[in-house]
Amino acid sequence: MDTETLLTTTRSVRRKLDLDRPVEEGLLEDCVRVAQQAPAAGMLLDAQRWVIVRDPELRTEIAKIVRAEAIPTMAEYGHLASEAVMRSARHLVDNLGRVPALAIPCMIGRPPEDPVIQNGTTARCTRASGASSSR
Repeated sequence: MDTETLLTTTRSVRRKLDLDRPVEEGLLEDCVRVAQQAPAAGMLLDAQRWVIVRDPELRTEIAKIVRAEAIPTMAEYGHLASEAVMRSARHLVDNLGRVPALAIPCMIGRPPEDPVIQNGTTARCTRASGASSSR
């Protein structure tokens, strides 16, 4: 099955992925191309760039950050989703650091210096030191 068919016709493949197999550059490019076909992505294409993270240590650190936010959010709002969706989401959260590559969408420009209010809490936008698109 080609990448586009898999990504556009399969609702969830998270639990079927081989997390120990390397991913070829061409496949990552296909995935990003398909992701950019989403309606919301279309209007953002000129301002959007992707960072592909392959470095295992950096992927692990990113996964820790995602997990720290995802687990409490899932606990608070999980009742709004089906049990199957929550199992799939939890599998992703638990295994994010194991995936062979992370594709992270980024917007061009600098984040605001002022605190941002999200979900009733104040968070400060920061830039990770040493982050690179070549890792």
